[in-house]
Amino acid sequence: LRALRISLLDEGSEPAFYTVRMGFLAKDRSTDDQGVFDVLLQGKTVEENVKLSVDSGKADRAVMKEYTGIKVQTDLDIRFNLSGAGEGMRVQCLEIIREDQAMRRPLDLNPFN
Repeated sequence: LRALRISLLDEGSEPAFYTVRMGFLAKDRSTDDQGVFDVLLQGKTVEENVKLSVDSGKADRAVMKEYTGIKVQTDLDIRFNLSGAGEGMRVQCLEIIREDQAMRRPLDLNPFN
C-alpha cells in the first residue's frame, strides 16, 4: 500500500478534525525488508523515517501509530513514501475517529442516576 484516499465528508460540508490510527506488523530485525518510510496525511509529512522493527523492539509485534488534529474537507489522503530497497510495510489496521464527535459525553448506563 503506497496511497489511500477515503471519502469522509460530503462536498460543501464544514471541515472536521480526525484522529488517524494505523497498525503495522514489525518483522525480525535480521531479515528486515520493510525498509524505512515516511507517513503523509493530507499531503503533509506527519512522521519521517519510520522503521517498524526498531519501534516495536521485537519481531512479530504490533506497532501502532496515532496522528491527531488531521483536518479533512472531504477526503482523507494517506500516503507512504518508502526509502531503500525494502518491500515496504503492510498496514494491518486503520481507525479514523472524528474528534468533535469523540468528545461527546459517553452514554450513562447507570439506572440509578
